[in-house]
Amino acid sequence: MTIKNFAWIATWKITRRCNLYCAYCNHASMRKATDVENVDYKKIINTLHGYAPKIVNISGGEPSLVEGLPGILSEIKSRWGPFIRLVHNGTGPENLIASFPFIDRFVISMDGPDPINKNSRGISGESVLKKLKSVLPELTANKVEIAVNCVVTTANLKSMSELAQNVHAVSDSILISFTPVMPPDGPLSILQSNLQTREFFETFERLKNKGYRVMHVFDGITRFNDFNVVQCFNQYFVIRLSPEGNVLTCSMNANQGLKNLFHYSKKIFSKNGLSKAINKIKLKTKNTLCNSIDFSCTNICTCENWLDLLFLGIPSESISRYARGLRNRMTEKDYQNAEDFVKRYINPEFDINQLKRIVGDQ
Repeated sequence: MTIKNFAWIATWKITRRCNLYCAYCNHASMRKATDVENVDYKKIINTLHGYAPKIVNISGGEPSLVEGLPGILSEIKSRWGPFIRLVHNGTGPENLIASFPFIDRFVISMDGPDPINKNSRGISGESVLKKLKSVLPELTANKVEIAVNCVVTTANLKSMSELAQNVHAVSDSILISFTPVMPPDGPLSILQSNLQTREFFETFERLKNKGYRVMHVFDGITRFNDFNVVQCFNQYFVIRLSPEGNVLTCSMNANQGLKNLFHYSKKIFSKNGLSKAINKIKLKTKNTLCNSIDFSCTNICTCENWLDLLFLGIPSESISRYARGLRNRMTEKDYQNAEDFVKRYINPEFDINQLKRIVGDQ
């Protein structure tokens, strides 16, 4: 069954180039910072405008390496006024100052104090915070929300409190978001240990009770009892654009070419890889026979899974943080179409008025 994508959110991987070599990235798809990319940004913006997403996430690679980025963001903002979220690796926020007037949320990736961040991302955590502090006046003047995203692993679980203290010392207005490392059943994941999982949530609650601005996006992963059987509901509300401008519903569907063939072949033959593929085929066949929608996915991720929690009626503090980007950008038709879809295919008890209240449109 073919259903038109609602395209509330678009994530544009604006470049494959990066000046770091982080432990969690798909290095098969990345390029050196000095590589040349021939990209028709005007054409991609026109394509994006055709969907007119309410929220646009700019990611990479490293977006600060894109020449003319302020002009790109300015055109997006002026043409249909989306909420723009930009993710940066912390190496040079000063290079993004000209882009701040067009950014609504600025996210810096940082996994902990030294030597943790140096080991996982290749840059000193102290350096990241020092650079962030230097551009705080410009961010504040442009009313940009600031967040630090920490990927939680077995290596940095015990440094959560120190990270919070260091970030708080820069500014108590900075939000710290804790994200589980992917895959959740991998060797770096704390979700493989009940003891470590409990330690994470206990530490998180302590930080929150002490007044630190913290959130986490573990709920969208821990709702699954089996990481091999995944249903992703947000795939009909999210689009993704490759650096070349290809539009995808999921980054896992991206065709990276022959250079990445080995990488994806290795995933199939990795632990549980084949069973995931078989489950995907089974679900597709079942949904086809039942004339239903196939929400299955071969890979679990944290991408926009706050929408899944929202549609399923699962409470999560992360929902309101992300949903604010929809405020004043949703029409009554948008809400009605969402209500019809979610009630029919996902959750018949879905309350559209609750969504409006969370967004701030009611």
